[in-house]
Amino acid sequence: MNTDTLPHVVDDPVYRRSAAGGGDAKVLRHDGIPPVEFGFGTQTARGTDEYTTTEALIRNAISYGALPGLYAQPTSAAG
Repeated sequence: MNTDTLPHVVDDPVYRRSAAGGGDAKVLRHDGIPPVEFGFGTQTARGTDEYTTTEALIRNAISYGALPGLYAQPTSAAG
């Protein structure tokens, strides 16, 4: 996902944040593939009290559901 895609699926400002821990992105990064982890949630990610909300689950489902259609659109070459 790139920064051009986010405004199509997210109404709120997007902040870059790092969360330490495992995940698929860690494996991809190790294999030389630059991943992006993206998701709505709470400030408790990767903590011992980690939880999410129903609203965050719904927002993630809507956002992820929109991405395949956005990636299928043709892009023009820069320059």
